[in-house]
Amino acid sequence: SFCVILLGFHVVVLLLLAMQLSTFLQASGAVVFSLIRHSHAFHASNCNRQLIHRQFPNRQHKPSSPDLLAKSEDNQDEYGDDNDDDAISGIDADDWRAFRAQLVAGNQDGSGDAKTSSSSWAYDSGNMIEKGSIILAKVEPDFCYFGLNQQYFHKSVMLVTYHNEQEFTKGIILNRPTNLFLDDEDFLDDNGEPYFKTDSNNSTDTDNNSWRIWFGGDVRGLYADDSEGGTEIVCLHSIQTDLARNVSEEILKNVFTTNYEGARKLIDANEAVSDDFWVFAGYAGWSAGQLEEELNRESWYMISADSETVWNELTHQRDDNTLDPRDAGLKSWSTLMGMLGKQDEARAVSESFADLSLKEWAAESILFNSTLPVVNESDELDELLKSLSPSISNSIDSAESFVDLAQRYINDGIQGSVLRGSSKDRSPFLLSDQKLHKCSMLVIQDDDVQAL
Repeated sequence: SFCVILLGFHVVVLLLLAMQLSTFLQASGAVVFSLIRHSHAFHASNCNRQLIHRQFPNRQHKPSSPDLLAKSEDNQDEYGDDNDDDAISGIDADDWRAFRAQLVAGNQDGSGDAKTSSSSWAYDSGNMIEKGSIILAKVEPDFCYFGLNQQYFHKSVMLVTYHNEQEFTKGIILNRPTNLFLDDEDFLDDNGEPYFKTDSNNSTDTDNNSWRIWFGGDVRGLYADDSEGGTEIVCLHSIQTDLARNVSEEILKNVFTTNYEGARKLIDANEAVSDDFWVFAGYAGWSAGQLEEELNRESWYMISADSETVWNELTHQRDDNTLDPRDAGLKSWSTLMGMLGKQDEARAVSESFADLSLKEWAAESILFNSTLPVVNESDELDELLKSLSPSISNSIDSAESFVDLAQRYINDGIQGSVLRGSSKDRSPFLLSDQKLHKCSMLVIQDDDVQAL
């Protein structure tokens, strides 16, 4: 009994010593990390200090195309110096994400996994999920899940806006711009009433704002009904006034989210205009542990990137007058893949079946009639005639001849003929009946009873 008690006493002492040692190591690690960080920031501030100041006379916030190197006068100390230390290669040492990026870049020995350009950077952060991270869809040539289902996730770029591993994760798709513009009266409150009603007798052209919409995700998205809670609106911006911070949440340094009501408060206070906001309808959601499982299945890249990378892509989508929603933001995905050094992988899956399916989804879901080109039916007929074999096209010199030929096929039947699926430039078999995409079909029976 005495030996057992003595042994138990020694076990307790060893456990207490282990706990104290663990606490000491954690504290030491934190001190070393802090010393490295501040030493690095001091060296950066003395070797590569950049002071770029801009003044905006009437608006104390970032311009519509955010210049993330610009510092406001409020960010200077009493000596007129910057309170922020700019790190080497333009990476901000006061942003812990940027500091981590520089450590990654320094440890890669030129492997290309952490890319920095000016103050813009991005790197693969493994399976670490955190608010402000970028989720980049992973695409393999022999894997086509999103080509057959949920096409909007194919080659998507998503910003994580909320993450709690015990609850759920939310993100918004950044690269699905639509050509839909909404007015203030189109935004409804919880009671189904417009947040803002125009008084036709007293209103002016400047009273009603126009808001371009991005497809943010399939949860409470563009086409959500009342049973789903209606459409949830998320507004991204870079405004940094006191009021903006009160009505917003900072997701990433210089990247904030608010709702439509918060955006209107900033406009009514003359601190913003509608073009200062990127408006997303809906979001993507994962239950507790779901995103981790999908990362383990290698469905996504989890990316850590700076805010300039985010704003560069969003600004390009907004300001490019030639941008077509049917392109589904594929260029943004390719850009980020290039920043990760994976441009060869991106080229390998260019114009794949899943790409075509995504574009077809975009044409049906996020393209609105306001900017559709007018189709000339006679031009379509000419193209059809040109696509026929020479022996047939030479015998057709008019639309009447074409109709006669079609009637002959109807009367005689087409058994024995070979049909080619997806003969049009845009295949009709991408979102449904995919088995018919680029098929060759032999007609063995064609009569009043059935066609086989």
